[in-house]
Amino acid sequence: MTILAEQTVMPPTGADAVATLRELVELLETSQNVVLADDENGTRHALPDSVRDVLRKSLAAMIDHQAVTIAASSTVLTTQDAAELLGISRPTLVHLLETEKIPYTKPNRHRRILLEDVLTYQRMLAETRRRGLDAMVAEAAEDDSYRSVNGFTATR
Repeated sequence: MTILAEQTVMPPTGADAVATLRELVELLETSQNVVLADDENGTRHALPDSVRDVLRKSLAAMIDHQAVTIAASSTVLTTQDAAELLGISRPTLVHLLETEKIPYTKPNRHRRILLEDVLTYQRMLAETRRRGLDAMVAEAAEDDSYRSVNGFTATR
């Protein structure tokens, strides 16, 4: 994936800084319109919901003592970029494209895939896996082939 910029921010260590982050998360969760800044003409600029959500999630991670890395990337991917994002080989990705599992364009000799389409496929794959696991758990429960031990499921 083509990275345009990347920055990792370490979580704050002081109690005051963490308290400030908590206040900001609360503000981002409860306010419908968060004003980023007023310009010299007095125009108010509200954060779009998507940006507000990214900020909220980033701050919440930092409150949980996690570093946050923000990286900008292109919204149009090469086959290699898309394959890396999905964690599969490029030939496997090309097969997905050719069988119309993921849409793509071919403006010249090279295929181009929208990041949004790759992420949609990734979510669909995760949902399919989750449903499969749920079905296996339900079948195991019917067969009484597992039991719960200290909140964890163990096979017999």
